[in-house]
Amino acid sequence: MSLYNVHHLHIDPKVFQHPSDKAISDKIQNNSAFSTALDFINKNGLERMLYSLYYSSFIHITERTGPELVAMCQEAADMFGLEKTPELFLSRSYDLFGRVMGTTKPVLLYSTEFIHLLDGVPLFGALACNVAATRTGYSQIRTIDQLVSEFGSFLPPIVTLSLRELLKQWRKTAQYTADRATLLAVGDFNLAMQVILSGEIPMNVLKKIDFADPNCSYMKQCLEFEADKGKVTNAMRTLNKISTSGAMYASRYLELYDFYHHEYDDLMEDYAQ
Repeated sequence: MSLYNVHHLHIDPKVFQHPSDKAISDKIQNNSAFSTALDFINKNGLERMLYSLYYSSFIHITERTGPELVAMCQEAADMFGLEKTPELFLSRSYDLFGRVMGTTKPVLLYSTEFIHLLDGVPLFGALACNVAATRTGYSQIRTIDQLVSEFGSFLPPIVTLSLRELLKQWRKTAQYTADRATLLAVGDFNLAMQVILSGEIPMNVLKKIDFADPNCSYMKQCLEFEADKGKVTNAMRTLNKISTSGAMYASRYLELYDFYHHEYDDLMEDYAQ
């Protein structure tokens, strides 16, 4: 019995992957440096080191220690067609984050603050988006991205030279697909936006905004940003704050709003039971 996948949705994330994300992900995965990086990780046991770090430093959530969280991950895996559910770890932190890492055996890492802030369906959406990401190659690319960013000098030069710019572009598109996965998991646009903006805006304020309303205050704010996007981007580039950042929240909202109004219903009709 599904407690959270109430629409009995079963869909491959590649079906709804954002076109920009797919284009740059395909470029990375078809680049010979990508295969070189995966080989380097496997031959040098770097993924085993990742698992050792997780098991030694974070809380491993099992059916005994966190049955509800494990059940959510299992439902998300079933929803998005994973053969094996990624293992979940928690990091005691007041920062708000959730991520997936690993090249052959993806693992989820969330901050305790994230788990405390969200519950029920929104928490399911927050977990599900990273579970879905393992089907689009996000986990492998994210792992290589971190290695290039933090340990580039230890990698073969071809990897850092060939992938650095592609990875920078990927960071600005990958979240669009994750946001779509969140929406499909929770089945409600406002709940999806509450997950996406959690930690950025107080939850009591988020719950008062009807994000599906084209005349809502947040829509007006985001449209104003889009109108001045070039100026903002240039200013941030000057301040060196945009080189490693992902997509801006205004862009993510507008992209997801468009998906919700033009593709979401058709996908639910085709893939929900």
